[in-house]
Amino acid sequence: RDVERSRGLGDVYKRQPYGSTVLDAFRIFQETRAILFLENLKKYEDELEGEKKQKFLNFVESNNGKEILAEFVAKTISTSSKLVSIALALAYSKLSSNVISKGTALYICSALNGIDDELIDHFLLLCNKPEENQEEQGYGNPPYKIMILSQKLIDSDSELSNNLNAEQVISSVNELIRRRIFLPDYTFDRATPGHWTSIYGLSENGKIIREIILKAKTILNTS
Repeated sequence: RDVERSRGLGDVYKRQPYGSTVLDAFRIFQETRAILFLENLKKYEDELEGEKKQKFLNFVESNNGKEILAEFVAKTISTSSKLVSIALALAYSKLSSNVISKGTALYICSALNGIDDELIDHFLLLCNKPEENQEEQGYGNPPYKIMILSQKLIDSDSELSNNLNAEQVISSVNELIRRRIFLPDYTFDRATPGHWTSIYGLSENGKIIREIILKAKTILNTS
């Protein structure tokens, strides 16, 4: 029924101005992302030998492996980011080798769903640059490591000041918290008049995502 409905919608679109062009562009976009995902999955397979390679192939062909693979491909063909396509392939590879759990893999798949390259760039900056010595900052012993990003820090760092302003920091931090990549501040705002401070935590899964994205960046830049 869904296939028939899809075909029906396709016929409707084709009758519209530029309908065929739009459908062709959409199909090519989806195929490009899916191919990029599969190419990087194949690269991972080619690096394996013997028992490890057979274990990977058995997982991909298993019902569980197919179900999760379908979820990953669905997210891949909907993303505008080549980087995310590669990162999802890396995450699936880690799952197949039991480096991460099924729950973590599906979390990564969900967290990266619809994310764009700008937010990924902000994420890397927001987890690499802020001050992390919270005891000296007067934050005592928090339940998890907190990141402290201030206007003062941005003003003193050219990479931050060239890529982030206050509005981008707040919107990006809030979006990353919504995706459960960042953890919310457990304290109240300590901003002083004329200055602002954004405080957030980096989750354990967020650290895994950072590692995967950095590796995906290396692959993308060398391909």
